[in-house]
Parts: sequence; structure tokens; C-alpha cells
Amino acid sequence: MRRCLKFQILISSLLITAPVYGKDPLSGAFGIEFGERLSDLPNDLDIGMSNMDGSFKSVSITPPIQNKLFSSYSAKVDPDSGKIAAIEATDIIKGRSSCLSTLENIGQYLERKYGDAFELETHGEDGEKKFLFALTPARSSNMIAGGCHETNLERKGLLSDEEKGFFYDDEDVLYYLDIIYGSAYYFNEMYDPDYRPMDGSGL
Repeated sequence: MRRCLKFQILISSLLITAPVYGKDPLSGAFGIEFGERLSDLPNDLDIGMSNMDGSFKSVSITPPIQNKLFSSYSAKVDPDSGKIAAIEATDIIKGRSSCLSTLENIGQYLERKYGDAFELETHGEDGEKKFLFALTPARSSNMIAGGCHETNLERKGLLSDEEKGFFYDDEDVLYYLDIIYGSAYYFNEMYDPDYRPMDGSGL
């Protein structure tokens, strides 16, 4: 997910003010726990290619629990400890309204489940516009963030003429649907430019 300054400030402020009492209600997602080592995942899980995403290794996975709203998943892994700090789920949806409708349904479900208020924020200009949210469950130090934004596949010429057709408006453009469930360590490292953890192994 691309980051912008206002969203960085929102993430940082939520992390600073998040209260924690007792057992954390958000300890992982899709059947994977934060702090679990990638090497300890069951052998029957499909673990694929990896690349660096900021300070973390992004590894494509097939998690134990999947949701039909998403077509791909990745674990964000601390390269030093090998522990999973976040899980990302994505899909590509045609049309802004379809992507936003799906995102709002997800957000309202998460709001009911975890108790924090779901609110979308709009960032960027047409062609680069993003619709983002960040949600901190009550009694949790962890967070969920997500959004819809254009893939830009059409503009970058990555689709053939047959695939891209003629794009007239936002309902013809492909959008990324992107949800990240992450630990406080992950979001601090990714969104807070002043955060400098002394030891990433203590996930």
C-alpha cells in the first residue's frame, strides 16, 4: 500500500493513543499469529516468492483461513528474527464504486467486531486518488489499515489493447483492494519516520 503524509500522521497518532488492557483482541489474521515465525508455519501452506517491502520481507502465502473477497495474501516478515509482523490481503476490482462498496462492507464488519469507528479518508488527485482507513481495536496495540486505489495498469501500458479496452471513467478502471492486519511494531516501522526500534526480535 502506498503511504502519504496525512495517513502517516493518522497511523502514528493512533499508535500513540491506543490503550492496551489484558489479552490483545487482534493477535493475528487469517489463521496466522503476529510473532509466529514463517519457518514454523505448517508445511502444507503454499509459501511463494518474496521481496522487500520497506524494512520487511513480503512473502506470498496461502493462509490457513482464506476469504473469498481476496485473491492473494502476503506475510510481512522481520528479516532479522524471521517473525511475522503483519498479514496483507489484496484483490483487484473493476470500478471505483465496486471497490469502495467492498471496502466499506469490510470496514463496517471490522467496526462491529472490534469496536473502533470506521472512517474513510480520501488522499491524492484524480488518477492517483486513494481511499484509506486505519482502525485500532479497543484494548489492542495492533492495527488494521486498508484502502482502494487505482492499479494504474492502464496508464503504465501494462495491459494489452484487448485487456484494457477503452477507459472512459472510474467505473472502467481497475482498483486494488488492500487490507493489512499488523502489529504495532510493523506500523511504527512502516509509517513513523522517527521510530527507531532497538531490537526487532522482541515481537
